Parts: sequence; C-alpha cells; structure tokens
Amino acid sequence: MNRTTHRLGQARLSRRGFLLGGAGAAGLLLGGCASGDGGGGSLDDAEMVSKAEIDGDLNLFSYAEYFSPDVLAGFEEHYGVKINYTYFSTTDEAMAKLSADQPIDLTTLPSERMLPLAESGLLKRIDHDAIEHYGEVLPAFVVPPYNGSDEEANERTAPFVAAPYATGSVGIAWRDDRVRGMTGSFDDLWNQPDAAGRTFLWDAMQPTISIILRRLGYDPAEAAEQEMEEALGALEELRPSLGGFSGVDTTNIENGQAWLTPVYAGDLYSALNAMPEDQRELWQFQTNEESALFNADNYAIPAASEHSGTALCFVDWMLQPENMRTNVEYVGYPIPTTTGMEAYAELTAAYPWLQIDEGVFADTDQWLTPISDDRLRLWQRTWNTMKAG
Repeated sequence: MNRTTHRLGQARLSRRGFLLGGAGAAGLLLGGCASGDGGGGSLDDAEMVSKAEIDGDLNLFSYAEYFSPDVLAGFEEHYGVKINYTYFSTTDEAMAKLSADQPIDLTTLPSERMLPLAESGLLKRIDHDAIEHYGEVLPAFVVPPYNGSDEEANERTAPFVAAPYATGSVGIAWRDDRVRGMTGSFDDLWNQPDAAGRTFLWDAMQPTISIILRRLGYDPAEAAEQEMEEALGALEELRPSLGGFSGVDTTNIENGQAWLTPVYAGDLYSALNAMPEDQRELWQFQTNEESALFNADNYAIPAASEHSGTALCFVDWMLQPENMRTNVEYVGYPIPTTTGMEAYAELTAAYPWLQIDEGVFADTDQWLTPISDDRLRLWQRTWNTMKAG
C-alpha cells in the first residue's frame, strides 16, 4: 500500500464513521438544543459572516487526514497564521462540541444535517459575495439539493453552506467470479441466490433503510407507517440470503466475506488500490437506477466561531484552482467545483465506474435526504426491528 492509499483509507474510515454512525442520536441531540420555535426564527437571526479577512488563527474541526498537508501549510505561510486542526470521529462527539459552544472557527458537516444544524442556531450565515473564488462552485450547489424536492428547505440551507466539500455516491460492489446477471438496480441484492450468506447490508440506519425504500419505489423523506411496514417485509425476504449487517468500511470486501454489498464508490476505489492486482480484477461496481444516494460534506462556520474572517479566507484558499487540484489528488474524493471535478476525472481515469456526470447532482432523487424530526422515531423503531431479526 503506498502512502497516498493509506491516507485515503484513514480519511474514509473517519468520515463514514461520522456520517453514518449515529444519525438518530444526532437528531435527538439537536432537538434538545434548538433555539426559538425550530421553524426558522434562528435562521433569520443568525449572525452573517460578510468579510474574508484574517482575524486570528484558524481552529479547524474535521475528519482526520481530510486535507492536503501541503495546502494547509501553504495557507499558514501565505497568511502568517496557524491552523489548529482537531478531529472528530463520531456524530455525538461533533454535535456535543458544536452544542457546547466550543471555539471552532470552521468545520465540515454532512449535507443531510445542514438544515437541522442551522435551525438549531449552531451555524452562522455566509455572504458568498465575500468569497473571491466562489464562482468555482458548480451551479447545482449554489442552492444545494440536500433536502430533496423541498425547494424552500434548500433555499433555507444555502446561506449556511460556505462551500461544498467532498461528495460521494452509494452503489453495489460484487465479485464477478461469483455473481452473474447484475441489472443496475437495488433489486440485485434480492435476486442473487448464488451470493446467499455472502450478501451484506450496512449496519447504518439511514442509508440501509433508504436503499430498501428506494428499491420499493418510495421517497425516503415521505415514508410513513405503511411504507416502513413494506420495508420490513422486504428485509424479511432478503434475510435468508444475508450474511449479516456489516460496517460501512470495506473490511468484508478485503477479507473475502462479501460477494455482494453496498459500498461508497470512493471507498471501493481505495480498497482496490490496496489489493494485489489479481484480486482487483474480481470486483465490479454499479450505481443503481433508483438512486445514487449522494451526500456531501460542507464547510460551515459555527455560531461560536471567534475567527470567522479567517475561516472565510481558508474557504477561499481551498477553492483556488491550484489548491483544489492538490487537495483532490490527496483526498481522492470528487469536490463539486469546476477544478475539483476536472482533477477527480483525471485521478480516476482508470476506473470508468467512478466517473460522475455532473448533471446527476441537480437530480434531487439522487440524494440522501434528511430524516425529519417527526419521522425520526419511526425510522429508529423500524431499524431496531430490522436488526432484531
């Protein structure tokens, strides 16, 4: 394994653990610290950051190994400041620090949590005109599609996203020497008897239930009791073929346990790069017609930030084309800017299935959408039943 591959693996493990490790706990925590009526007063009252100017050192709070050290060092040298880079690895840890008004100047947060966080009064609004290189951001992310077809919610989210960061899609990976007849649908998880005992689902509530609901033709954001009952029935149909619920990382792929499993495209890319060449050839990957279940991390400035001007300078630094290219080559994720997507296409040229048609970003059906507070307990109850067997 080369040094770059090792770094990619570390970054992805930390990122997925945060993103999918505790969606329910995060929702309950946010409900406890929300200010106002939770319906939007705090959005209008939130402080706006309107100047990109150095006002102190930068306290950066994100995933481990998530930025190019060269780009970070360049920022420190150019502006004569220090970056105090600290890490989180779980949802509870990140939310607890945000809720406790820790002096965090800039963080990266998952797309499906942006609006609830903003509504809880934990984020500052951003004047995007103050970011010189904001024009690099792809048009589909100026008003980000993170809340599905709820255009009002997307508009309300936009002021709190300083800029998008890494994004990724969910697909299915399979052993081509063991599994035949894949069709490009989540149905394939149910229709491969040769993979009985070697088929896995993720031990992660939101993406796993979303996969099942999308396969049934339902919008997860709208799923109620009846849809969840059908999802439970679909899981019972699959259960005899299940080898179990696995971690979101690629351990089961690497150790040979899985022949058929959901996977993030970028995670499979990292796993393949770490395998001997003869093993790489055994694996194939597909995105699925029902949804790619995209999510994206985002730069956000917490309400407790003491150096918001420096934070905006950092966002602008990361958006500059030369820095963006270096960073994409380091982290291995697509970043939805003009230069970010160009660099990602070059990086993954040997893996056509990793290429992304940018038009997909504007399709709200392709996104992992938030679970509303009034549906969260239903999701948790359904998940507990699924896991209990």
